[in-house]
Amino acid sequence: QNPEDPIVQCAAACAERVSGTEQEFMACPCWTDAGLLAHYGYMPAIVLGPGEMEYAHSSSEIIAISAIEKYFKIYTEIMYDFCR
Repeated sequence: QNPEDPIVQCAAACAERVSGTEQEFMACPCWTDAGLLAHYGYMPAIVLGPGEMEYAHSSSEIIAISAIEKYFKIYTEIMYDFCR
């Protein structure tokens, strides 16, 4: 994904606003539907969610309730900002 794409910029800004920390762009080392949406749907796709990347989509994945609550706020901000 292009870091200059409007959805990427919006998501990073919202995540930074909610979390108070600068966001890091990286490739996702796990499989998600984002690859299919980007490739076959010809649309920008990002992977942004709670939890530790090293455990993402594995049998060891664990996510704190507080992280889920924080990302709920981030997703809400993204929808509000991007869709207006």
